[in-house]
Amino acid sequence: MPFAYRAHAAFVNLDPGELMHFDLPPTTAGVILIRGTFYPGSGTDFPGDHSGGGTIPGPVPRMDWNRLGNLEELRGDGLEVGRRATIARRPAEGLDANVLEPEIGGGSRPAGELVFELFYGDQVAQQKEDGHPIFYETASSAASWSLRITRKLDTSTDRRRFRIDAIYPSVLPLLDRRIPMSTLRRGFEQNWNDGHQYVEELWIENNIVNWRFDKKVSTLYDLPLDLDREGSHDLGGSTLAAIPFISKQSIQFGVGYEDGLIIPPATSATKIPYLSLTLNLACRDSREIDVLGPDNVTLPQNFSVEVRLELRHTQGIMIYNPRVMLSQHIEDSVSGFDLDIPGKLRGLERTLFKLQWAEGYNRFDRVMRPWFVGHYEVVDVEYDQSTDDIVIWHVGRPIALEMVTAPDGGAGGGGGWDDLPSLFAEADDEKWLSSVPEVPLRLPPRSTPGALEKIDHIVVLMQENRSFDQVFGYLSRDAGDAGVEGLLPGANARDVNEYRRDSENAPRQYRSTLSSDTSWPFALNNPCHSHDCVTGQISGGMKSFVADYARRLGANAPVKDLQRIMDYHGATELPVFAELARQFAICDHWFASHIGGTLPNRHVTFTGDLNRDRHDLPEEDNSDFMGYAPSERLTFFDHLTARGISWKLFEHGYNMLRLYRKYTFDNTNIVGFNDEQLGFEKLAREGALPSVSFIEPDYIEEPSSSNDDHAPADMHNGQILVARIVRAMMGNSDQWAKSMLIITYDEHGGYYDHLIPPDEVEVTSNGGVTMREIPPLSNSIRQLGPRVPAIVVSPLIDPGVSGVNVSKTVYEHTTIAATILRRFCSPRPPQMSGRVTAANDLRELLTRDSARPQTDFADTLAIMDAVASSPVRQSPGAEHSPVPIRKLDASADLEDFKQDFHGFIAYASAVTGRSESAGRIEPVVPVAPQPGQLLFYRDSTQNGTGDVSSPAVIGLGGWQAFKFLFSGGNGIIYAVPG
Repeated sequence: MPFAYRAHAAFVNLDPGELMHFDLPPTTAGVILIRGTFYPGSGTDFPGDHSGGGTIPGPVPRMDWNRLGNLEELRGDGLEVGRRATIARRPAEGLDANVLEPEIGGGSRPAGELVFELFYGDQVAQQKEDGHPIFYETASSAASWSLRITRKLDTSTDRRRFRIDAIYPSVLPLLDRRIPMSTLRRGFEQNWNDGHQYVEELWIENNIVNWRFDKKVSTLYDLPLDLDREGSHDLGGSTLAAIPFISKQSIQFGVGYEDGLIIPPATSATKIPYLSLTLNLACRDSREIDVLGPDNVTLPQNFSVEVRLELRHTQGIMIYNPRVMLSQHIEDSVSGFDLDIPGKLRGLERTLFKLQWAEGYNRFDRVMRPWFVGHYEVVDVEYDQSTDDIVIWHVGRPIALEMVTAPDGGAGGGGGWDDLPSLFAEADDEKWLSSVPEVPLRLPPRSTPGALEKIDHIVVLMQENRSFDQVFGYLSRDAGDAGVEGLLPGANARDVNEYRRDSENAPRQYRSTLSSDTSWPFALNNPCHSHDCVTGQISGGMKSFVADYARRLGANAPVKDLQRIMDYHGATELPVFAELARQFAICDHWFASHIGGTLPNRHVTFTGDLNRDRHDLPEEDNSDFMGYAPSERLTFFDHLTARGISWKLFEHGYNMLRLYRKYTFDNTNIVGFNDEQLGFEKLAREGALPSVSFIEPDYIEEPSSSNDDHAPADMHNGQILVARIVRAMMGNSDQWAKSMLIITYDEHGGYYDHLIPPDEVEVTSNGGVTMREIPPLSNSIRQLGPRVPAIVVSPLIDPGVSGVNVSKTVYEHTTIAATILRRFCSPRPPQMSGRVTAANDLRELLTRDSARPQTDFADTLAIMDAVASSPVRQSPGAEHSPVPIRKLDASADLEDFKQDFHGFIAYASAVTGRSESAGRIEPVVPVAPQPGQLLFYRDSTQNGTGDVSSPAVIGLGGWQAFKFLFSGGNGIIYAVPG
């Protein structure tokens, strides 16, 4: 594994004859370079010295191996912070003393009066004097060194300041992050180049270029809103070269690459990736540019200008370096006239370069780097033409290497030297080692798959935001099935919420009422489902759902709107669910894992616990996407990969797993649900499903065709998705005979449910029943979230006898991981969290020894065919506006949008692009169906490509250890029978 070189600068103040001895940071194999420079000025101590205090007279210059023209020009603008560590990807054989040439100026010179001694243990590895730098190649895989600096005696008596520069191979692994260019292209095409003008206005008037971003986009992406401050640029023209009024017609976003400079020791140019904006412009009134001379310049009526934002890095962050390129017919139009076009373009580029900078940070880096490499320092950015990938080199967490024993028996820190100070306080890489999580090699508890062993294929569909009573409450109220704990019949007192509006004298009762309308008005706010809102809803014995929704809509919201929280649907409205409940099993004690919304509940589903924010605090609500970095937590998918178990996640455009850094740009494990070659329905019918399939619905395309059941999507569209899944699974009898489909919802979405979520469960042991507390999540909360619908489909499940087959066992979302891991990873399934370890799995439902015959499902298939072939419905009042501001268009509340899951997914999709294999469902003909007519749908997809790292197999006595390494040095280690 390669390791990153780090470059540092420090200052020491020395009297004649004085010496100082310092620790150097631990290194790996490579070249250590150290050089001293006399720093002009007094020897007054200042911060950074190792001998006192004081002030720095100005920014400290530093080494920088970037070749950034505009950045170099802007060095004096205070955009860079001095004395900050830099990192490099330069190979050891390319290093030489010349790269340490300092950019100090002001009379600085090599420090000829210094003597350097590089120590390894108590022995001097190399000694240099008279200003010559240390240049030492170490073959040690990991070692620590120390440096003694001595100022020779001379005739002077003054105290002098010296700058010490060093480059060394650190213990920080150098990792590459590959981003498929095709994914970004698709993202631009689907998210940005759809007719919406994200740059609201752009025009040239009186030789000044003016622009104004869309206000919502500016707010989302932290772009400047102050037109006077950063929304214009003076081209520096005169009355003799007045540019006519030019305005923007449209903008196309794209991505590409070009050749960079050849930097020794390389012999060929690095390919530089860039983002591009093609500005299509038009002259409004005149096309003439008045210039000195008899002729004027005549511009074309319509023309384009390309702005390329080259992806670069500096000081560990990502930046762009802009280049403005005129089209050839513009070049031809102005040729022969002295308009100083290059100078004007360079000035405009400088303005565009500064646009990305805000006070104290870089806007572009703040948005892009977290999604590309997390919060790690960037080393290099390049384009790999052989794979069509943007490659971002970055450092990861240090790997705990076994330190080489020094010659005197010591092990670093200079070996025999005690308590040496560190020369580079900012370069104390040793403290990084404490952040490396330990992965103990211990055997998890034994488990048997039991009845789960009859299953070879587990399929999971997790939908959005519906409660159990809303979907299945009708079974006990209207279908007379007393075995289901749903809504009570008649005008009972239980299924009621009371709320008094400001305009009313007494509270009004809102009863659970059957509704035939499965849509949701697009203009009506969704129910709140944040942690605080849900805590309020379930307070008072599940009596505050209406009151909480009234807080969202206003104290005098219409009664008909407040009533929607209490409405439920029946078999007529949800025919697919009704048929599956009749034929298979439902779970009326399946709860959300967390009292809160979508993201935290889906994180618990994947990892067994809540995600943690940048401050390492558990996230009880959806993440704020500004500054969000994809999670590095291990998921049950990682454990499956480590055990060699096949799996796929099938997405519709974008999915939750892409919020994990390892899978953000994964087009191999993640494929489009509608992919023509690898899509779910095709694999299911061919009997080629992997062991585990996880299906995520269409979040992006709401409200016109979303099938995730999240308001304002019409639930009928979700029924179409489920019907397609079931129909495809039944289409291959051999595979179907050993399959299980789990359908559930991530959370209740703010809709009424009557059952109070538990914080303990009954456990039968030794013939008696006791209560066991539910293990807490990382926020210390044991209580589960509200109940959600859950259906388990398998030919190994018998239908109910006098009603539906209903399980009363307490399940929650970690049941999914528990079921999958115990089936495929027994007898030693990995331990993910206390919740997963304690969760009940679904084995009790698989009561048959063999699959039911296909003839049992003739009616089921007919219903699935009918629903799957029906047209999708669009929510009333929905307006199709483009990602990423679609959801924001529906509400002026930006903060509410930033906490919304759809907004989060839309934002992530806009920043990172969309999978090449993500298919979309589109009508063949855009006409309304006639009564009795069906519209057929086609899949429009392209196949993605990618690589999957295989687990390494390491011998371990009579066992085998499967070790799967992740970016940043994380890993999992298992011990299983050899």
